[in-house]
Amino acid sequence: MLTAATIPLFALLAYAIYSSAATSVALAKSTARNLAKITASDTDRIIRTNREALARIALRPMIRTAALGHCDDFLNDFHAVFPVFANATVIDPTGLAVCSAVAQPGGKPVNVAKAAWFQRAQASQDFVVGRPFLGPITGRWVSVLISPIRGERGDISGYLGFPIDLAAYRPSVSQADLGEYVTVGILDDQSTLIWRNIDPENWVGKNLAHMSASRRMMAGEREFTETGVDGIERVYFVESLTEADWHVFVGMPKHTLYQGAIRSGLINAGIGIVVLVLVLALAARIGHRISSPMRKLAQVAAGIKHGDVALRATLAGPRELVEVAREFNAMIEVREDQRRRMSEREEALRQSNAELERFAYVASHDLQTPLRNIASYSQLLERRYKGRLDQDADQFIDFIVDGAKHMSRLINDLLSYSRITSQGRPLVPVSAHQAAALALADLQLVIAEAGGQVELAPLPEVLADEPQLVSLFQNLIGNAIKYRAAGRPPVVRISVGDHSASHWIFMVADNGIGIESQYFGKIFELFQRLSPSGDVDGTGIGLALCQRLVTRFGGTIGVDSIPGQGSTFWFTLLKVGDPR
Repeated sequence: MLTAATIPLFALLAYAIYSSAATSVALAKSTARNLAKITASDTDRIIRTNREALARIALRPMIRTAALGHCDDFLNDFHAVFPVFANATVIDPTGLAVCSAVAQPGGKPVNVAKAAWFQRAQASQDFVVGRPFLGPITGRWVSVLISPIRGERGDISGYLGFPIDLAAYRPSVSQADLGEYVTVGILDDQSTLIWRNIDPENWVGKNLAHMSASRRMMAGEREFTETGVDGIERVYFVESLTEADWHVFVGMPKHTLYQGAIRSGLINAGIGIVVLVLVLALAARIGHRISSPMRKLAQVAAGIKHGDVALRATLAGPRELVEVAREFNAMIEVREDQRRRMSEREEALRQSNAELERFAYVASHDLQTPLRNIASYSQLLERRYKGRLDQDADQFIDFIVDGAKHMSRLINDLLSYSRITSQGRPLVPVSAHQAAALALADLQLVIAEAGGQVELAPLPEVLADEPQLVSLFQNLIGNAIKYRAAGRPPVVRISVGDHSASHWIFMVADNGIGIESQYFGKIFELFQRLSPSGDVDGTGIGLALCQRLVTRFGGTIGVDSIPGQGSTFWFTLLKVGDPR
């Protein structure tokens, strides 16, 4: 019987080793494939954000008249704040660069009428991402983001040309996380290399059309094995962008892909053989002593498995088996107690979720639908009867429209406030620096329009939910810009200190209007606004949302302020590794 049992055990061990190796390979491929998707998505987001920014910049009056030689200093400011752009230019309809943040060669405007990217922009009359080329003004490898400038009647009066400095472009890919010889890069549809994580200075701008791997990417293959430019055979994973004719590739060395599987298989084989030998030896020694009582114990276990939870093992037989039976019974008791508690918690959770769902339905449907009707009919009254009634009637209609819109925003903010706990993700180690950087990226246009400056010190990892942490920084930085003092540009400083053994303390300081001390507590309550007069847009929920987020993260939040000089909002967050 022992020999008969050995054969399937060895077969099971072999299958486990094979399965472990296959899982290791699949995991490595999935990691590389996800890296390609994330890099493509991140690059798409950057292009999309810049496209929207250029569209807003093109609306500036000085930009619209730049073709007449009236250059806007905003171009110089933008170029100084965002060094990833090699230049910031305004080009007239003939292709002449009439305005440039970087001095033009010989002091004369460069004409780009024959440039392929300019001709594409003229043909499409829309936003264009140009193919990489050596810029005549900057002397650097660039890819121009070009957007039309339209006049009041919608006619094109010129173009904004913002060339991305490909040497300065840095996707959010860490070489330390990739492993040795793993390549990540971006090609355009002509096989020109836009970026490469390994030795980018010597590769940006090179055309790789002669490489077999490049040809297969252009043919639409998404996973294949080829030899790279350095002679290393790699498995390539490819993702295409939606915002430009670019392709992201991740190349993982073939030996790296399989060495983890081989190592895992050898370790599992060694452990499995040792365990198998020990189990067989132990079974041979004690099998004759416990086979009969163990069958009874197995029968009890089978009965419990099929729902007879009242069954318990008999405390009879050898001493070792009695101990096993006693522990088995204790385990069943604990399991039943846990099952009861779990059932109670599930019921409480179901009730809570049901209440939240009812609230969300009421807020989004039963409240918003009549509000939309009020707003729609009020706007209809405004369009049809404004100027036909007396001045008071016009003013009353405006009050109704504004009130309905404000109430709709309040309801949406309340939904966000209620979902912090119900839809929050588990707290995990998160880079506070990256969260603050993401918040700044979303607010970059608001900061630029306010002429503001944000100083971001290095921030540590904390236990948090990253999207919610980004929302926390967005609210605090946005308030600092919103409540700026008249007559001076806003300056925001984000820093961190060691609060205690378990918590960091983060500070968001500004030079704004400040807050009277009697309002320090009230501003974190729902609907309590820093500017109740209405001269600053808002619903009065932002700081209450911040307090709820920080509380969920296991911290506290507060404010110190000197009226007229500025405020410092501080909050504490758990350090990574804290047992709580």
